[in-house]
Amino acid sequence: MRKRRNLRIIKWEGDLLKVKPYDEVLIENLNLGLVSFPQNVVVVLKGNSKIEVKQEVFLVLHNESKAIIRNGGHARLYEDSSAEFYDNSKGNLYDNSSGKFFDFSVGYLWSTTKSFWQEKIEEIPFGYFYDNSRGHLTGRAAGFFTDYSQAYMIDRARGTFFRHALGKIADAGAGEFHETSIGILAFKASGTFYDSSICIKEDSYMDNIKLYGNSKFFSVLYKFSSKKEWLRWSGAEVEGDYVYLYKWVREDFKDFYGGTIDYSQEEIEAPDWDPLFNDECGKGLHLAVDPWTAFTFKPFAKGRMLKFKVPINDFVVLLNKPLIFPAKVRVKKLSKYIEELHLKNGRWV
Repeated sequence: MRKRRNLRIIKWEGDLLKVKPYDEVLIENLNLGLVSFPQNVVVVLKGNSKIEVKQEVFLVLHNESKAIIRNGGHARLYEDSSAEFYDNSKGNLYDNSSGKFFDFSVGYLWSTTKSFWQEKIEEIPFGYFYDNSRGHLTGRAAGFFTDYSQAYMIDRARGTFFRHALGKIADAGAGEFHETSIGILAFKASGTFYDSSICIKEDSYMDNIKLYGNSKFFSVLYKFSSKKEWLRWSGAEVEGDYVYLYKWVREDFKDFYGGTIDYSQEEIEAPDWDPLFNDECGKGLHLAVDPWTAFTFKPFAKGRMLKFKVPINDFVVLLNKPLIFPAKVRVKKLSKYIEELHLKNGRWV
């Protein structure tokens, strides 16, 4: 049986013997250096605090606090805080926070909008990624990538890439690629390519691509000859004669674009279904092969992620035609969703 978390909150007084597993430790305006906490402790830093940890501890940074995190630790950064992540550590960055990621560590960056009087100000976190680290950027988050690091960017995220870095960009994201970096762009993403960088475009929108120097361009439009081929390509979760597909809907379970289809019903049927329709948008209920793909069609809107179990014979993939949105399919009707997923620490669970 899993032990329940102790809700005890204590203020750091320098005595580790007073800190017990599942405590929440508050540290204010202290420069501590390297500290080893018991397991399952949450450490909250405020003011100008500084700390270094080498274990799987969870940190929350506020104000202008700083941290160095190693060996699989996890931190959440707010306001103007900053941190360095090493050895498979993870960070979630919000507000105007910043992070440096090394050694296969992972960063999730989310821009936020705050209201001050009658003015809305968008706060933008920034990440530096090195040494095979990975960054997931959404909103107007921005990052610098080099040395085989990778980026996954949607919405209006921005990235600059050097030395074998790889950027996968969709929606209205944008990248600037230098040296031997590679950009894979889809769905109106934009990119500027210099030196010997490579552009791989996964759709037919070409207006936002600029090539300079010895940069190279390749176009890859996905085309499938059978539904079986699509299932193999997509990596969709298949169970017998069924496939699991996902839909991102409004908080009231209605679709984002028309607001007329209620996805909470026991049975849902497309009002505009046309079995002969030969385009990707419209004429059916549209679902995606995974939660992140579903989310990119309306990122940062408040909503619900629904998981559906769909008979393989019931969904439609356009065949023998180049596709701009290859991970999206349409169906005539659905049975009630089987699960609602929630985004926690960068994963849909």
